[in-house]
Amino acid sequence: MTETTFPKLSDFSPQALVHLADDHDDQAFGLAFGNHPQMINEGDFFEIITGLKDPFANMAFGMEVRNAPSRVKSITKKLAYLDAPGYFWVGPHTKPDNLEEILVQNGWTYLASPPAMLIDLNALDASQVNPEIELKEVITEEDQLIWQRAVSTGFNLSLEVAKMFAMPDGVRMKCYTAFLNGEPVGTTARVIHNGVAGIYCVSTLPDFRRRGVGATVTLLPLLDAREQGFQIGTLQASSMGLPIYEKLGFKEVCRIKLYGYGLA
Repeated sequence: MTETTFPKLSDFSPQALVHLADDHDDQAFGLAFGNHPQMINEGDFFEIITGLKDPFANMAFGMEVRNAPSRVKSITKKLAYLDAPGYFWVGPHTKPDNLEEILVQNGWTYLASPPAMLIDLNALDASQVNPEIELKEVITEEDQLIWQRAVSTGFNLSLEVAKMFAMPDGVRMKCYTAFLNGEPVGTTARVIHNGVAGIYCVSTLPDFRRRGVGATVTLLPLLDAREQGFQIGTLQASSMGLPIYEKLGFKEVCRIKLYGYGLA
């Protein structure tokens, strides 16, 4: 890729685009949970085991799992001792190559492969924004609590799990709550990593779905990033969000495999 402040899709080979999307997702969630006392951050591998009875509160992810057999066994033993479920994310560039085999040997089960997607920000269509929806950036602790409550409702998570997300620094990570007629209706977050703008934590409260909230909270932070000079956007799509993102112009570049433990 060329040495530019804001890389373009054309700067990358197909394999490099896969690596870009894979790494961005890991670094974003490492940043989001970065201040949690249970977070272990090794730069290219992250582990957070809280013992809460929700797999989102007990996760491992990253590009390289060093000493994978012993590391997976250690994580599995922690979850078994705490009687807690967990998730382990495996990207196409996650090392070692036999990590999935190691997970299965330790009692983990394959669950899903959500797509990681990219978009050229110059292709964004601002006309798909619902003008009645207002995004408010999370700046104060009160803002953060409103955002966490909306995340809890939108993703059907406990508030305790939603509160694991760190206060955004306002530079690398910004969080936003969407309001309609003064009422919180959704959430989003934008993470900047290696000159690429990623969208995460997109949720819509159940009573406000099919009103363009998802498209709006995805577009507005990316339109802002485009004004700042960013050229590439990325996200990971849920089955519910995939049709929205495809309509916005996102293209799948790879799949991130999800393994679960203790979910039976």
